[in-house]
Amino acid sequence: MALEISTLTFDAIDPARQTAFWATVLDRPTDGRVVLPDDQGPSTMPIRFAGTTAPKVDRLQMHLDLTISGRAPRRQRRPSRRHTSS
Repeated sequence: MALEISTLTFDAIDPARQTAFWATVLDRPTDGRVVLPDDQGPSTMPIRFAGTTAPKVDRLQMHLDLTISGRAPRRQRRPSRRHTSS
């Protein structure tokens, strides 16, 4: 089972502007919200800019969207054991 990054996502106050900027810098196509892969190699991936109203205070807010290839069907999980306080 392999874990792959499927999309790199950044919070942005003006996602359309960020998308246009990075599509130009990277010379890649865009759909308006996502800088699309250029199919020039396995290291290219979509870059998505998610709208937010929160101003940037310190570090860049982002998360990775991951996909798992070759994953077996999901099994039903056993109920978790809860510890009770006496």
